[in-house]
Amino acid sequence: MSELVTQLHPEPSFDDFWKAYPRKVGKAQARALFAAITNGVLKTKTRIRDSGALVAIELEATPAELVAAAKRYADSFVDSNYKSDLTYCKHPTTWLNQGCWQDE
Repeated sequence: MSELVTQLHPEPSFDDFWKAYPRKVGKAQARALFAAITNGVLKTKTRIRDSGALVAIELEATPAELVAAAKRYADSFVDSNYKSDLTYCKHPTTWLNQGCWQDE
């Protein structure tokens, strides 16, 4: 039965993420980060803005979680005053590397 469900609703792929994400830059790097996050755990570091300190973080998500969050992020630009201006839209590599899909 689960095989039939998988055929009807296949797991989203990086291409689904790329279609959903509003800013189309750095595709090769974004693909590598997407794979690392969805195929295990991406271990990386991020800088704390206030102190400038680097902290280690581990990022993990399913492809479905990343695609759904990318759609929500894209919708936030449609519903805002920045409808056609993606100046303030994060690059997909930044969004993935910072674990932004976890933001509310």
